[in-house]
Amino acid sequence: MDTCVQYPMSVFTVQGQVAPVSPNHKPLKKQNKIIGQWAIQLALMVLAVLALVGAAIEIYILRNLQRSLESTQEIMHENFEAQYMTKSSDTRSPPVPSAHVTDCKWTNKNTGPQLLWEPRQGSSFLHEIQYRNGSLLFSKTGIYFIYSKLQLRSVDCPRVDASNLFQHGVYKKSPHLQEETILMENKKQFCETQGGKMWIGSSFLGGTFQIDKGEEVYVKMSNKELIQVKDGTITFFGVFML
Repeated sequence: MDTCVQYPMSVFTVQGQVAPVSPNHKPLKKQNKIIGQWAIQLALMVLAVLALVGAAIEIYILRNLQRSLESTQEIMHENFEAQYMTKSSDTRSPPVPSAHVTDCKWTNKNTGPQLLWEPRQGSSFLHEIQYRNGSLLFSKTGIYFIYSKLQLRSVDCPRVDASNLFQHGVYKKSPHLQEETILMENKKQFCETQGGKMWIGSSFLGGTFQIDKGEEVYVKMSNKELIQVKDGTITFFGVFML
């Protein structure tokens, strides 16, 4: 009788080779993180620079706009004052001593800075005030409002220079004094930004002063060739008692 002998089963285990861990794995992640941080900082710096440039451009534009507005406002103010004086003086029977003269006249023979005026024609008038050789002579002592407006233009501006300066003033002279008294004065530069081109400007003076009987008031202009005259509405000189 055959005897069955059982042998134990053999189990074979095959172990594969384990891939070694790369020694540069963690440093690579750290390097990528640093690069990302630098990229973010660079982007923020670029945005900050762009914001500063935009702010600088905006400030520059606003300043130029402000200068233009101030210049326009000044011209509008002068024109408003001039129109108000013209309308206020356009009356047939002034109740107080007053005068309004227009159409400034000057010739090559009249080389002095004092301006001559038309005292009778157009909107010009005299009431209890006399006119003589460009001056208004007062017959009553009192407080007077005195004004003068000149419309100016230069067709061919010279080279832009600080010496391009005109002087517009109102002066008073008393019979008992030899020297004249400056009541108002305006000094402005003309052709300041327009070398070789046409320049247009204006000058307005107005104020309240004590004037005594026998005194005279007149206007002087250093650069009379700049003065423009048109139907008595843009260049004039006047007074009225308050």
